[in-house]
Amino acid sequence: MVRYIVDASVVIEYLITSTHTPEATSFFDQVTSSDQLMVPEFCLLECTNVIWKQVRFFGMTRNKADELLIDLKDLKLRRRPMKNLLDRALDIALAHKLAVYDTPNVKSKRIGHQSQSHVQRGV
Repeated sequence: MVRYIVDASVVIEYLITSTHTPEATSFFDQVTSSDQLMVPEFCLLECTNVIWKQVRFFGMTRNKADELLIDLKDLKLRRRPMKNLLDRALDIALAHKLAVYDTPNVKSKRIGHQSQSHVQRGV
């Protein structure tokens, strides 16, 4: 079993055809049923927001958006709670001049086990 930590940018590239869709598809295709896909708890909301933007600003139909939501909900993603990471997220943000919003993935990668593989932003 391998545990992967992915963020919304990887998930959305898999769902909506874009620049890095081939890489995202290749990644998801190689994940086995015994592997775990971990995501920050707000990942599903971020992905849904991207779908909303596609409808609102780029002409995606509501039917297509509904299909993508079904696909999103069908992915075997395990949400990682962020509550216990907030203090460290603020530390990282202040130390590296990042938005706090961008730090949970940094924190997740930092505390991961040696046996874990990670997928970084942008596939």
